Amino acid sequence: MWFKAFSLARLRREQRCVIEHADQELLVLELDGVIYALDNLCPHQAMSLDHGLLDPEDLTLTCLHHHWCFRLNDGQGTNNRARVRTYPTKVEAGAVWIEVEE
Repeated sequence: MWFKAFSLARLRREQRCVIEHADQELLVLELDGVIYALDNLCPHQAMSLDHGLLDPEDLTLTCLHHHWCFRLNDGQGTNNRARVRTYPTKVEAGAVWIEVEE
């Protein structure tokens, strides 16, 4: 099921947006014109990822608390077997849409 998250203008203004949907907190960010959406909790100790270190060259996000690192495109951890769930995104009529399972 696709849902309308917020305007593309808001994402570009704030650079990272956190949104709650169906008891899930999602982190949405844009990098080089690609929009990524992923769970906002690190699977290590459930710390928020929204202030994590973004590496635009490697397309990764590193949790600031314990330095677990995840690929933006598929959520796979780079140094461990943990994974962060990612979600398909699209832009329609100036809005960011995210696909989640019901």
